[in-house]
Amino acid sequence: MAKRKASKRPRTMDEAVQISLSKVVQEDPTPRPLEDTQPSQVMQPSQAPHLPQPIQPPSNETAPETSMKKCGRGSAKGIHQWGTGTKLKVMFDNDFQPLGDEGSRLKGQLGTMLRNPHRVPLTYLDWNSVPEEIKSAIWKEIEPVAMRSCNKLWKDHKAKTKDKYYTKHEEDPDILLKVPKRVLPDQWEELVSYWRTTDAKLIATRNSKNREWRGPDHRTGRTHFSQIRHEMNANGENTDKMSVFIKTRDENDPDVKAVVEEFNQNLAEIPESLQTTEVRNKIFHDVLGEDGHGYCKTYGAGVPRSAVYGQSSRSSHASSSSNHNEITRQVREATQEIEQRLSNEIEKRLSSEIEQRLTREIEQRFAGEMERMLNEKLMAHLGRMGAQMALFQTYGGTNQTEQVLNDFQDGDQGFSPLPTHSPQLDGQDGHEKVCLVSYTIPKHDVAEGIVVSKDPLVKVDGKPLGSDFWKVLVKKAKIPNASLERPRKKFRTVGEAVGCAVAWRSCDVFDEE
Repeated sequence: MAKRKASKRPRTMDEAVQISLSKVVQEDPTPRPLEDTQPSQVMQPSQAPHLPQPIQPPSNETAPETSMKKCGRGSAKGIHQWGTGTKLKVMFDNDFQPLGDEGSRLKGQLGTMLRNPHRVPLTYLDWNSVPEEIKSAIWKEIEPVAMRSCNKLWKDHKAKTKDKYYTKHEEDPDILLKVPKRVLPDQWEELVSYWRTTDAKLIATRNSKNREWRGPDHRTGRTHFSQIRHEMNANGENTDKMSVFIKTRDENDPDVKAVVEEFNQNLAEIPESLQTTEVRNKIFHDVLGEDGHGYCKTYGAGVPRSAVYGQSSRSSHASSSSNHNEITRQVREATQEIEQRLSNEIEKRLSSEIEQRLTREIEQRFAGEMERMLNEKLMAHLGRMGAQMALFQTYGGTNQTEQVLNDFQDGDQGFSPLPTHSPQLDGQDGHEKVCLVSYTIPKHDVAEGIVVSKDPLVKVDGKPLGSDFWKVLVKKAKIPNASLERPRKKFRTVGEAVGCAVAWRSCDVFDEE
């Protein structure tokens, strides 16, 4: 496999501009005016003097437009004892980040050093292009850990300079005359020339898109995330990534609310006993994405990946593969336990339900069987009583017969067997044989019977007959399923009322003749 051809990488913006212009010339050989292609006479970093050179203040015509704006808080004052040999008491956390007020002052001092245009010009493409002699000079003054903050501070200074003095005035024809305070005139010319190139614009567009993936901006100002974590630990608060994220953001921001809501929804799916820091951090990265190159979310700039995830880790999700396997195993076991519990509960409830249903079915069958047996015995007894009713004249006439019939139909008193040698019923004394007709249309003969009483005050089933009904003893059913005109408590059809007295409408009672 052929190796990729190594290309000379530009270190300064002047070199990048020349390379960019050479590309344009190769693509379009049309001659161009030489004014735009002449390299600016910028002093190379290796030739820059170590002592500040006097700079002529710009005239009123070249003063930047921003000079009339309201003054802000100004630049950081740094540390007054810097360079005097005085020892500074600065506390560092486990990630070697400075803490407390002295830590903030230390970072402010670094920013002051890096914003010195005579020490570190802004005309380098990136921090790796800054010459070693400049870095060595800085290196002698600071602790090794502070160097990790230099990249971020220098890049921020460069980005703010571009946003404030170039991006907002890009179309201004006099932009080269409006030199920022902390940039040398020749450096400003080189910066503007570089930012106008196509390559620089493509890089800016790409970086802008990448920045959107980092989520909502924090609101901590100059306070480092390590300081926030230190204070949270001191107050006994959780320091997982989502807790730090919420602590360092504006909770009223709609984007922050959306992130927190999605995080809580995913967290609610995990049993509370398994909501460890590793699980919470994994859900955090599922919502906001993995860490970027050289950046660990919620740890701030300058914290290396190895300090957060260990030397062998390559991903923000890889806090420990064994931890993830353990969490997966615990979730699986918890799920199986819940399923087993639910299965036992369902089986228990089904057994109870089946037992209750079987009990009800047995009771219903038993009750039906008992009712059938009682009905059979009752009908047999009523059959005998029907034959004995023909002897009513032998035992005292109509009054005694009505008393016997009342006892018979109410079922509240025992029956005394009557002799069977009496003559049959002949229809005398008001007990005529009749035919019962249905009350529905068309009319049908539904039964044969004997009129027991026409007295309106006589009761059937506890209810007086009234003027429209007679009390009739049903002897034979012609249409057994025909409905009674006034149903009783225990039966509703003619077939069920055989041998019993019922109330029948007088207009539907006819002589058998």
